Amino acid sequence: MPGNRRAYESAMKRAANMAWGKKWSRAISEYEKALAEFPQDVAALTGLGLAYVETRQLDQALNTYKQAANQSPDNPEVIQRVGQILERLARWPDAARAYVLTADAYLRLRDVSQATEMWQKATILDPESLDAHRNLIKVYKNQGEVRRAARHHLIAARVLERRKDRAVAMEHCTLALELDPHNREAQDILQALQRGRPLPDGPTGRLQPDAEGKRTLDSFVVFEDIETDSVPLLDDQGRRSPADMLRRHSLTRMAEAMFSDNVDPKEMEANRLLGHAADLQTRGLVDRAIETYESAREMGVNTSALHFNLGLLYQEKRGFQRALDHLSRTSSDPDYTLGAHYAIGECYQAVGEPARALQHYFQVLKAFDAQTTAPSYTGELDSTYAQLHQQYIKQADVEEMQRCIQSISSFLSARGWGQRLMLARQQLDSLTGSTPFITLAETLTEPNAEAVVAALGRILSYIEQDMPLTALEESFWAIQQAPYYLPLHLAIARILIREQRLDEAAQKYIAVAQTYRTRGDLRRAIALFHRALEIVPMDVEVRERLIQILTDANMIDQAVEQYIALANSYYQLDSGENGFLRPFCAPSPLQDPKGLISTVSDFNILWWVKKRQSPVPTRTGRSGHRKV
Repeated sequence: MPGNRRAYESAMKRAANMAWGKKWSRAISEYEKALAEFPQDVAALTGLGLAYVETRQLDQALNTYKQAANQSPDNPEVIQRVGQILERLARWPDAARAYVLTADAYLRLRDVSQATEMWQKATILDPESLDAHRNLIKVYKNQGEVRRAARHHLIAARVLERRKDRAVAMEHCTLALELDPHNREAQDILQALQRGRPLPDGPTGRLQPDAEGKRTLDSFVVFEDIETDSVPLLDDQGRRSPADMLRRHSLTRMAEAMFSDNVDPKEMEANRLLGHAADLQTRGLVDRAIETYESAREMGVNTSALHFNLGLLYQEKRGFQRALDHLSRTSSDPDYTLGAHYAIGECYQAVGEPARALQHYFQVLKAFDAQTTAPSYTGELDSTYAQLHQQYIKQADVEEMQRCIQSISSFLSARGWGQRLMLARQQLDSLTGSTPFITLAETLTEPNAEAVVAALGRILSYIEQDMPLTALEESFWAIQQAPYYLPLHLAIARILIREQRLDEAAQKYIAVAQTYRTRGDLRRAIALFHRALEIVPMDVEVRERLIQILTDANMIDQAVEQYIALANSYYQLDSGENGFLRPFCAPSPLQDPKGLISTVSDFNILWWVKKRQSPVPTRTGRSGHRKV
């Protein structure tokens, strides 16, 4: 049974305020009240987990973050926090397994770089993690870093030898030598394995637990060139969301301001403060950075860069109301729209207001759509996104909103999200042309957005390669994964057209149009009926249904035009000498098509009477119209 939404939101707001004031015990109490209403809410669980960490209740924090990870298994950040707590508890192998799971989640988001960092960290904490070594071998081989791949083969060989699996250990040594033929350590290990002797020492041989169970990592760090210090629990290292990218850009600009040639003493001091604040922020000194930014504000600095970074800093300290105050001042600045709306969405999500969070995530996607489409679509974008948001509000399905938020956030926080968004936009444009316009939000709110984008790309590629059957098979598979994602159905219509299966293509367009009509989206329903009529222009039933939709939408002029076309269709379909429409028509009726409108209703009735008495045979061929 759903909980009390108002009680939940009130508790989340109080919890955020308590967290901002570092009153962690009271924050725990408020988060527990929120969870009493919605026990599986990820925002409340992660907030409670942080409060437990701050009060050094690590066991409770671990259990709480595990619950959050179970509710959000595709969210790598939540799983990573489980690993970080296990690391602080000195449970090295368990932490390593958590980091491997984190890497798997990043890999599902196509973020290979971040997945690689997690596998590296797993091998540091547990050098015997074969899963991590095997994945690193694949990554390094694909990147052409064969020596690194060879070293991980040797580590795996040592692990397997300790487990008495010498045959597989020798296979790893052989593979290492194929990658790095002059690797002396690989030669020595292989020779020892072949002769049944103990393995010789070497760089990879120092990766052994000592008497206290700790890891000896010196040589490993040398050849991996990575940091081994524990990452702070709230560190966002590796994220590449719109807010993160814009933050780096704005920090660079403020740092450059320190070297401005401006000779005005007041402005020089303001630029110095901004540069100093940017440096403090980069070093993670949040409180001092906030103080310095505030000093710059007191001197009259009122730039978008200042408000944006202040907003992010207050957000990091869970002072969400102050964060929202600053971020909202930058959301209308074209240079900051994407990052500001994304950060605002994160803030509303953190305080338990998913409806408002989703609205701002949609604003991020709308801004990207606006940047990549013609200006003539601006009005259509506004209305479509507003309608889409209202659909979720009317449904009042909080779990569905949370799912959509998670889907969008995961897509936009992985590396390369900009290129993937551009690819998705190009795919949609290639599929639909100018009409109907499909927003990016309709793609990213799908439960399997990454898989959907990849599948659609494969389908379009198969179509371009003139492989219609393969494209059709891929489409059917994709629809099983995302049955309500309408662009996949439009892709099938496109394949059917290429195959000259025009009746079936028209019916597919009509089915999608009816879905849009059911959703209340008459504009796109009308566009797809027009697409169907381009294929089967003589199908009077389809045209009559279009007329009905146009009438419902109060688009009278277009309805009249379709009535004229309908009259012409009737006349052409009854062009024989004994046609029963002839008494109603002038000798050359098509010379004055508007003259037919007055009799359309009359011969429409007679047509169906005639049809019932003596059905007209089905016509087939390239025109593709159905029985009339």
